Parts: sequence; structure tokens; C-alpha cells
Amino acid sequence: MASNERGYDISQWYDSKPVKLGWLGMLAIGVFWVLYQRTFGYSHGLDSMTPEFDSVWMGLWRFNILANAVFFATAIGWIWVTRDRNLTNLDPKDVESGGRGLEQCPQGHSGSLPQPGEPKREGRVLNRL
Repeated sequence: MASNERGYDISQWYDSKPVKLGWLGMLAIGVFWVLYQRTFGYSHGLDSMTPEFDSVWMGLWRFNILANAVFFATAIGWIWVTRDRNLTNLDPKDVESGGRGLEQCPQGHSGSLPQPGEPKREGRVLNRL
């Protein structure tokens, strides 16, 4: 779909580079994990009752649990800090676009706050409740 069919230019507010880098990073970690397990699985023990299993695989498991907790806390913190705090004045364009592309709004709004002399806008999401 071309940008003129959308009515706005998506490249002004969306950059796919971080998404692509994130997917590439996750793929690299997954490939490394599989290769590591296949390479050292038999030499470091696969039996959970051996000391090698506890020293190698349980250490990796503990790191994985800790890394997941840190990632979860970071992601939730980022979502909380970057959320839209002015939910009472969302216009339909803002609700549909997820808070982006406000400069492209057909009414000429520069943001989600009403401009001087403009009536207060009610968000569609809040009116449905």
C-alpha cells in the first residue's frame, strides 16, 4: 500500500530499523543457544544428577530466569514512562493511529490538546465505556 493510499506518510513516525535489529538480535541469541547446547550437551552432561549438569546448565538456567525478569521490568517500565497521559482529549484520528501522525490530522491539529478557540474533543474509546 503506497503512502498516498493511506493519506499520510508512515515514514514520518514509524522506523522499522529497531524492530529489525530486535528480531536479528533474538535470532542470533536463539541460534547461539541451540549451537551451544548441541556442542556441549554430551561433554558437560545431560543427566540432572551429575555435578557437571548443575555447574553448567543450572547456571545458564539461573541466568535465563534473571535476564527474563530484568527484560520484563525494563519493558513494563518503558511502556509506563512513554504512555499517553492525556487520555481525555484523544480525537478519533489519535485513537486509530495509536497517538502518532498528529501532524497529518485532517482538521489541522498539532497535537491531542484542543487548539485555542476549538471545542473540547472527546475520544471515541472513552465514549464507548
